[in-house]
Amino acid sequence: MQGGIAVKMRSLKTKAQRDLFRQEVTDGVIKLLEKGESAWTRPWTQHERSNLPHNGVTGRFYRGCNVMWLSFIAMAQEYKSNEWGTYKQWQTEHARMLKKQGVNVEQRTSVTSSGKERKYWWNVDDNCAIGAAKKGEKAHPAILFKPLKITEKDDDDNETFKVIPLMRAFPVFNRNQTVLPDRAVKATDNEPRDITDWEHDTMALVEAHGVDYREGGDRAFFNYRQDYVQVPVLEAFKSAEGRVATILHEVTHWTGHPSRLDRDIDEGFGSLGYAREELVAEMGSAMLSAYMGIPQIDLENHASYIQTWANRLKEKDGHNYLFRASSAAQKAVDYLMETKWGDDAEAQ
Repeated sequence: MQGGIAVKMRSLKTKAQRDLFRQEVTDGVIKLLEKGESAWTRPWTQHERSNLPHNGVTGRFYRGCNVMWLSFIAMAQEYKSNEWGTYKQWQTEHARMLKKQGVNVEQRTSVTSSGKERKYWWNVDDNCAIGAAKKGEKAHPAILFKPLKITEKDDDDNETFKVIPLMRAFPVFNRNQTVLPDRAVKATDNEPRDITDWEHDTMALVEAHGVDYREGGDRAFFNYRQDYVQVPVLEAFKSAEGRVATILHEVTHWTGHPSRLDRDIDEGFGSLGYAREELVAEMGSAMLSAYMGIPQIDLENHASYIQTWANRLKEKDGHNYLFRASSAAQKAVDYLMETKWGDDAEAQ
């Protein structure tokens, strides 16, 4: 891979295997961070349906750590699309395209050596199986957590239930790795939105949640004890986009208050807890901006964040740090966007 990210598809049945996979993902992220790269400097065109990585067939957003991970992969490989899917999904999409072109296509079934049936698409006209990925292209691992429900009994034989998230990796290909053409661009997709639209959407989000929002001073912050967000006035920012991203960053902090998602955010500057919460807030800001279609995210102190992330991720438990921060950021975004997801939602 061009960006130095090399993560193998592997079994994740044991804790050691899961830790190794997390570490490989984290090492790849560190390499790009040390080059000064940001997962949010998106390589794809603005006309895509969303700036977030999503499944090109189902339209579902990838979530959690996959948002950062697949964005980094796209950047490292210089993919121009943010659409992903399994080989089978892209094969079905290719078959659908051939049908529209008048090609005689049918679905067939084969039986594996283990006796399991496998369905695939066949090009009857050319007498060959329908492919999906280009020759030489390899899948990238995406991450899925499936809930495992466990029943436990106490000394009095009373049953209690708990859910353990079971980590799984599954192979996905970017649309640019497949034989499918780039998605067609609609004329309306190229119509630019004015920054005032994004400001309006951002402030509507702030107002919808009743955030105590204030402007003034020379720094942006969330006051944990008095529960309010403060951001400098518009004229203090180098760009309107930076101001919107900063507001979303502080509003992500706001979700961590004990009355809401109750994260450990009341820790001093320079502490590990402080650094983790800053990562959560920037990832949350980036995800929210991507949902809203804001084309560029550039917090004015972004360089210091990058160095903080890289240093923290190198520590012994850095792989857990990245995944936990990603999960916390996703929960913050779900809270603000009032999004509800099933237990098996992609990219937890």
